[in-house]
Amino acid sequence: MLNYEQQEKWSKIVPNWQSPINIETLNTINVDAKKKILLFDDEYRFVNIVNKGNNLQYDGKGKAVIEGREFGFQQLHFHFPAEHTINGKDNPMELHFVHQNMIGQIAVVALFVKLGEFSKELDSFFQDFPAIESQKDPFSATLGLNSLIASLESGVYHYLGSLTTPPLVKNVEWWVIEKPITVSAEQLDKLKQRFNHGNAREKQPLNERKVIHYSLI
Repeated sequence: MLNYEQQEKWSKIVPNWQSPINIETLNTINVDAKKKILLFDDEYRFVNIVNKGNNLQYDGKGKAVIEGREFGFQQLHFHFPAEHTINGKDNPMELHFVHQNMIGQIAVVALFVKLGEFSKELDSFFQDFPAIESQKDPFSATLGLNSLIASLESGVYHYLGSLTTPPLVKNVEWWVIEKPITVSAEQLDKLKQRFNHGNAREKQPLNERKVIHYSLI
């Protein structure tokens, strides 16, 4: 299990372009896309859930078309609190949908979660967790990511970074959805009761990277 209190020991040699970052909207590049930047299968299907000690990993299948390139969905996991911020604003949780294409490129779609109304779409992911670290259990759920993101009437921020856990793989494409989805306090508490120590990596310097903002509407 990762020790988030000793993050400085994760890697002795860390590349310059790391994640997560704070996104300063005044410094982003606004682009009016002529076509959809992000497209997803009608349903992502989840088959396994793994207790990672301070996280849960939901393995599944699905397909995304990102900037015209096809990626296969691999897994979903979460971070408390949200790892990315926008203009320094925190959210209580962030979901990471991890994708990879045929030539090994990794693209992560990040979705913020805030407290509000009960989420029927995400409710399956807030219960029936494996009790033992490293335990893998069957898990059956579907998620309509297209309709979920479309309902937010949001834009997306894009930049090049890294994975936020060791081995901190670089050249990861990040697609951070601007507006959060809401879940109820009861739903979030079910996870917090089991994973109450936090698992967010510290913010990393931007180091002159470009952050692009696309409209998804």
